[in-house]
Amino acid sequence: MVQPTPVDRVAYLQLRRRARVASGSFLVVGVWLFYRMARLASGPTNPLAIIPFLALAALGVLASVVLRRMWRHSFAARPVTLRLDPDTGEFVDPAAAEEPPRRHRTFTGEAQPPQRW
Repeated sequence: MVQPTPVDRVAYLQLRRRARVASGSFLVVGVWLFYRMARLASGPTNPLAIIPFLALAALGVLASVVLRRMWRHSFAARPVTLRLDPDTGEFVDPAAAEEPPRRHRTFTGEAQPPQRW
């Protein structure tokens, strides 16, 4: 019988979905502002072309603050991968192992590196 992993996957998926929607929304608004700026600047000199440029700059600052916070919360809620104990079949936290992890055998000189040539 397979046991479900003890993590709140729904909360993680919800936070990730919100961050993706917000990223897409900021991108759509940014592309539209860039298009408006290019249209105003392509003709004769128009002083109103500065308005979409300033709005685009403000959008970039706002997006960096909001999206950084949203993606940070999403990554913090990411499920922890647990390994199965081969003897009992239960989930075990890798950080709570009884013995510390061993060093790599090749780096310590216990084993020879593979001969490829």
